[in-house]
Amino acid sequence: MLQTASANGSPYIIYPSIVGIDRSTYSYYIAKRETEKIIEQGLIPWTIVRATQFHDFVLGLIQSFGADTLPVIPVPEAMRFQSIDVGEVANRLVSLIEQRPAGHTPDMGGPQILTIEEMTETYLHIRGKKATVRPEPLPENRFKAFTSGMNLVPDRAVGTITWEAFLHRLYDH
Repeated sequence: MLQTASANGSPYIIYPSIVGIDRSTYSYYIAKRETEKIIEQGLIPWTIVRATQFHDFVLGLIQSFGADTLPVIPVPEAMRFQSIDVGEVANRLVSLIEQRPAGHTPDMGGPQILTIEEMTETYLHIRGKKATVRPEPLPENRFKAFTSGMNLVPDRAVGTITWEAFLHRLYDH
């Protein structure tokens, strides 16, 4: 990406990233942080925007736990999200195009912090499904980033589209 930008005379790079990647041992987050470091050390001016998880990401997790098929949905206990609408992050990225490179910009978080249980129950309600949500201990460290709070930025709750509003927009036809 940097080579292409440099070869094409790009004035600077705007890189979307993820809140908490500098404190996580999750391999994808480590790779994202390494990419940030390469950008930071490069010759092309840059702006990095870190956002919390997208509503779509949380929706995919909930569906992967069996929310559409199981009568009892096991979810990892203590998981919390401050999910944000992808369109709100996209709007922020677009707004930065006309500005000067800013380095690390303030983090972006969604409007509310919810547990995975609350989010799953809201999903089930909006979908009109009857099921029980059962929190379970984490089998491994896979979801540590989402139980430690490193994925949250309560002081940067700049998103306005709530989890419930996202689901209504997606499923109310």
